[in-house]
Amino acid sequence: QLQRPRQQREQLQQQLHSWNMLDKVAYILFFILIFENQNCIYFDILFRFIFSFIACSEDKNDIMIAIDSSSNVRDFEFDLQLEFVSDLTKNMNHVKHTTQVGAIFYSNTVSSILTLRESVRGPSEARLNHVKRTYGRGRVDEAIRYIRTKGFRRSEIRKDATQIGIIITASPGTYIRKSKRQASKARDTGIVLIAIGIGDINLEELKAISGTADGSLQYHLPSARYLSANLANIAYNMCKSK
Repeated sequence: QLQRPRQQREQLQQQLHSWNMLDKVAYILFFILIFENQNCIYFDILFRFIFSFIACSEDKNDIMIAIDSSSNVRDFEFDLQLEFVSDLTKNMNHVKHTTQVGAIFYSNTVSSILTLRESVRGPSEARLNHVKRTYGRGRVDEAIRYIRTKGFRRSEIRKDATQIGIIITASPGTYIRKSKRQASKARDTGIVLIAIGIGDINLEELKAISGTADGSLQYHLPSARYLSANLANIAYNMCKSK
């Protein structure tokens, strides 16, 4: 019986959870030998997915995700963002002793879904399933400010952990200057920012968020449907960039 990609990812996650580092490296080498001379479209995705487990497993990471709840986002797109948060949280569970994942959603205001400390106390599914979204303008600047001042406040973060903020936006970039200012302040405190744009957005805002001009730490997706499909690639580059 064929399995859905999500089921396959969960099975792989459970297997890797019980393996030590040598087991994981051997697993990657095994697939390299198999697909070395084959044109396999899934190999790059698989390799990045496994690499993200290894690259992130040795370091402590505090990850905050901001999802867009503005009027630019349709309800099903908001739900797909929540699914992305769920998928990322599950895929990082194998390193739950070193990784914390929190989440917020924003429009004119910012609301918390899950704090970093709450993410390690138990399953996050209940909170994600009962989020009451808001509408209004997409204030990316306020989302970044919140992550810097509240999401990564001293009582939540660990001193020896890398702070990573993932900002998802489907908004036109009305407040680019403010977003750039807040992103700069966040980076000055050591926060790594990853920008994910959905649909018809201003690419300059992605650059303002990530602080990179070469396209690194930036993703522009056609729609929210592509979020979870790009999970492996995002996790790979997130861990590789440190």
